[in-house]
Amino acid sequence: MNYDKLFLKLFISLSLIYIAFMVKPWANVSGNIYPGDDNSYYGYTSSIVNDFDFDFANNQLSGHGGLSPATGKIQLYHPIGTSLLLIPFYVLAKPIVVLVDILNHSPFEQRHPLFFIFMCSGVMVYAYWGSFLLYRAVCQLGIKPKTALISVTLSLWGTILPAYIFKRPIFSTIPEFFLISALIFLVVQFKPRLANIKYIFFLSLLCGLLIVTRWNDLHIIFFIFYFLLVCQIQAKGFKKEIVFKILFFFGVIFLIFFLTQGLAWKSFLGSFFKPPYNPLGIGKTARVVSSHTINNLLHIFIARDWGLFYTMLPFLAGTVAFFIFLPLPLSKNKLLDFLVYLLVFLLPFAIVVKAQKQGSYYGYRHLLSLLPFATLGLAAFLNMIYEKTPKADKVLTIITVLIISFNFFLMLPFEYHDSTTLKRSINIMGREGFNNDAYVFNALKLYFTLPARDLAGMFCRGYAAG
Repeated sequence: MNYDKLFLKLFISLSLIYIAFMVKPWANVSGNIYPGDDNSYYGYTSSIVNDFDFDFANNQLSGHGGLSPATGKIQLYHPIGTSLLLIPFYVLAKPIVVLVDILNHSPFEQRHPLFFIFMCSGVMVYAYWGSFLLYRAVCQLGIKPKTALISVTLSLWGTILPAYIFKRPIFSTIPEFFLISALIFLVVQFKPRLANIKYIFFLSLLCGLLIVTRWNDLHIIFFIFYFLLVCQIQAKGFKKEIVFKILFFFGVIFLIFFLTQGLAWKSFLGSFFKPPYNPLGIGKTARVVSSHTINNLLHIFIARDWGLFYTMLPFLAGTVAFFIFLPLPLSKNKLLDFLVYLLVFLLPFAIVVKAQKQGSYYGYRHLLSLLPFATLGLAAFLNMIYEKTPKADKVLTIITVLIISFNFFLMLPFEYHDSTTLKRSINIMGREGFNNDAYVFNALKLYFTLPARDLAGMFCRGYAAG
């Protein structure tokens, strides 16, 4: 059986289900782009393609970070990487939009629905290629293709990831997933003879794009740095060329940051390295170890809002399995690898624990940077089950279908009813955010309490309704 083709068919089939029943028809851009992060990403893309600058005064933004005191220009708080990755799809849409506007005798519309549709399609492309590269990486670790397919399918469709493919696509989550999956794919490809400047350049290129996509992903840069350093030393011993390669690695990352985010900041903030806000200095910061921290750590696993046990079960199982099996060894010292991976996993969990209700949309999205790693752990766990119990095939297939189905029906009521909509709240850092303290409970409750007409309406928010 050709599992590569089966993977594509599964992706297309499940995508069509989400588009049919869950995706709000893309009638107009303003109605589908949130005024927060999403608006910044769309604004960057529109300004770069249409004006070749970072002056957003004429880009019809529905929200922004106010005017910069230094330049008087509109400032955008969010990183530029997502916008850069979506530029090709915006460019593809532009001649069609120009033609449509000419035929309608109307001026060029920078927020035409076609731009949004093409960019959303681009997000789906990155979701597919990110998951496919992850699937290929799992296969090359010695896992059977069928086990790899089930593992990646569970991670993609059995977690909160689809919310960021279909419900809030103009966001950094899927580009981040794609870039981290591509990095893991390159790490798995590593052989001492391939550790040349070209290989390191591709690693640093992906890391540079990752940093300007999600500033929180420094733990991934640390992971790649450790990988490069250890693998080089193990292959050739410590030599001067290793220092050169490490400097080259960080040099390319710095150059990418300077030529993208740096130039943008220089344009509207007046400085190449001046973030528009200090994320470490907002609100009251609780102690690293406190009763709040312990309560929040327990909360994220079993709470009724976004408990990982309900919304991210494949991720939770994969994370535990990752530290049991260590499916991606980087050095000959297993204890050192274990400690390094522990640090890699620590930062996203720390963000969620310390700022639980800030920057969220559906679920604990800050943990998604770890999803590719958890997928490797899940694959190793399922591989062990298949080896010890070959007849478990049908049982695992049924479990996979049940988890994916449950995830779909859990996500479907989101933003349909007042009880399943995000509410303003205050996190433990004293910062205002959005959350729903009982989403899981409220979402499941709707299936038993809504009148038949309203229940049918919940299934009619996608293109099938049209």
